[in-house]
Amino acid sequence: MRTMKLFASCLVMGALALSAVAQPEKPASDRPSQPPAGDRPPGDAPRPRMGMPALSPEKAKAAWEAQAKGVAAGLGLDETKTNAVVKAYTDSRVSHNQATEKLRKERRDAGGGGGGGPDAMADMRKKAEEMLKGEREKLEKALAASLSAEQVTKAMEPLGTFNPQWDVLTDTVSGFGLDSTKAADASKALQEYVVAMGKGRNSEDRDAARAAMQEARKSMLETMKGLLTEEQNKKFTAAVNGGRGRGDGPGPGGGGEDPAPRRRPGSGGG
Repeated sequence: MRTMKLFASCLVMGALALSAVAQPEKPASDRPSQPPAGDRPPGDAPRPRMGMPALSPEKAKAAWEAQAKGVAAGLGLDETKTNAVVKAYTDSRVSHNQATEKLRKERRDAGGGGGGGPDAMADMRKKAEEMLKGEREKLEKALAASLSAEQVTKAMEPLGTFNPQWDVLTDTVSGFGLDSTKAADASKALQEYVVAMGKGRNSEDRDAARAAMQEARKSMLETMKGLLTEEQNKKFTAAVNGGRGRGDGPGPGGGGEDPAPRRRPGSGGG
């Protein structure tokens, strides 16, 4: 359990570190229209991770709503409960982004990557772990206000991942204008993917985790291939690969982290 908790916190720390990596400049016409970071209200949209395109606040919000509606549809919820899930989830994504931005700022103020020594890094990992746990608990409580315990458990599997790659893939699929049947199948495939990726990261077996996550990616791509045109599939595969086009590698792997746990020096077994 100690190894799993450390690993979970390391994932969040990795996200904080990746946010500091400079992204290649895009032409002004290709960049989302956003105010400077210092002027943009925190939580409006997730920051892109390395190799992932940025989503404007409007597109991010639309992706969150689509994700929540897809989960609600899978649970067979009526309109009232669906709207409640959408609100709970979109609020939680804003809250999670604000909390993550606060940790980023704290990390920068403490000296950035590696600054402050091992004790400072251990403290930051603990804070990251506590933040993630707290944000998930808040979402779970909000969902419980309108859903049964069983429905909350099922909804939390994908929604509780706070997965930014899911946002990008959802936005990509939304742009294809699929019919309702294909859109529902695509939503289900993406949900299964992010759930599998999350479970893979909780494995203490690095090789097993990598194999499981690559299999999840392969399964998702195969399903989507059957739903999309050839051109749409090329665009979707490029999005999965972080904008790098077709490839056989694991790609960003559900948000930019390595598809399997990295053993940190002094972290013990895993």
